[in-house]
Amino acid sequence: MKRLSFSALLLLFVVSLSAQLRWDVKAGMSVSNMTQMEEGAKFGYTVGIGADYAFSNMFSLQTGINFTSKGTREVDVEDDYRNYNKEVFKVFSHYAELPVLAAVKFQVTDDFKVLVNAGPYFAMGIAGKEEYTNTAIQGADYSYDLFKDSKGNKALMNRFDTGLQFGVGTELNDHFLINLTGQCGFISPYNEPYDRV
Repeated sequence: MKRLSFSALLLLFVVSLSAQLRWDVKAGMSVSNMTQMEEGAKFGYTVGIGADYAFSNMFSLQTGINFTSKGTREVDVEDDYRNYNKEVFKVFSHYAELPVLAAVKFQVTDDFKVLVNAGPYFAMGIAGKEEYTNTAIQGADYSYDLFKDSKGNKALMNRFDTGLQFGVGTELNDHFLINLTGQCGFISPYNEPYDRV
């Protein structure tokens, strides 16, 4: 089971320290899911600080620190006029990420560039929970911390994550950037083969 996520980022602020090095502040929305699971996608956030080191007008190295939420969510509702049952399963986790991306920029006009980037990312889990609620079954609800051992048992999820990140975006006037980013994790998030309780 691998994790897939997509982020739409609006880079709100760009500071150029030199002709080669530029820092930016990122904020945006993310949508993530886990493959080989029936659960649906979950919306989250991505914020961070990035650096762009230009080797030329066309090629640059991009990195930084991002804080992002990932997970999955499924809601089942049964309502047959006699009984109402709502079942909710969700996994939500928060990570600090370090991407290392090679970027290629294409100058379209004086004030407009299109860019594509790709490279590995490395992430460390900060916090997260797996939660389940069921209105029809008393005592079925549970909540587990994803990254902490529980009563001598191994943590449900690996704290470390790595994979491939790729994206496409635009730069406007060298001050505003809009980016669509995707990730494909190489490591299964769960320590053990997944078995929903």
